[in-house]
Amino acid sequence: MTNMSDKQKPAALLVEQISAICAARTHRAGDADPASGALLRQPLVRCGGTVWSYTQTRDEAARFGATLRSAGIQRGDRVALICSNRIEFLRAFLGCAWIGAVSVPINTASRGQQLQHILSNSAARLLILEGALAGNLDHLDVAALPLEMIWTIDANVPVRAGAITSKPVAVVTDACAEEALRPRNMLTILYTSGTTGPSKGVCCRTRSTSGGGEHRRLAWT
Repeated sequence: MTNMSDKQKPAALLVEQISAICAARTHRAGDADPASGALLRQPLVRCGGTVWSYTQTRDEAARFGATLRSAGIQRGDRVALICSNRIEFLRAFLGCAWIGAVSVPINTASRGQQLQHILSNSAARLLILEGALAGNLDHLDVAALPLEMIWTIDANVPVRAGAITSKPVAVVTDACAEEALRPRNMLTILYTSGTTGPSKGVCCRTRSTSGGGEHRRLAWT
């Protein structure tokens, strides 16, 4: 089980968490394997007072995937995430993976030209933003970005960025089917710190995590 703490960077959690969800997706209720039911009930994520089992983690991913699809986000679309270590970050990341959208986790310290570059270079259509970090968007030239929507987490008031006014994240209650992905499909883009020049996007494909999910599945069965 993974504990999300303030000492951990969101990017450091990505491979471990998506590997775990791959294992959960491998097992379905009613599998012939008698160990699968025990696996699905095992706690997988603990964040503050929230604990998700394998089944709950899978269901959260499926529901957030449905939320993204209802907003027109499709396979291959980029979704930027500016969020601290909280359960909403994981829900959004796994929801993107569920429907084949490409998540773009952004360092919460990114601002100004660096943030402008990342949002432009990644071609993110949607930005999911923690309300407390709304100031990160100051001084952005939003009109020059492909950004279409901003969803906020725990924002007291709507965030305005150029012509875009944010909306609170609203999770659809009904789940959706996962997208059939190939190993070469893109999973996430992780940007470097940009200390020696513009931040560079490291493109991570599903093949880099599915193997870890299989190893974890075998360890449980």
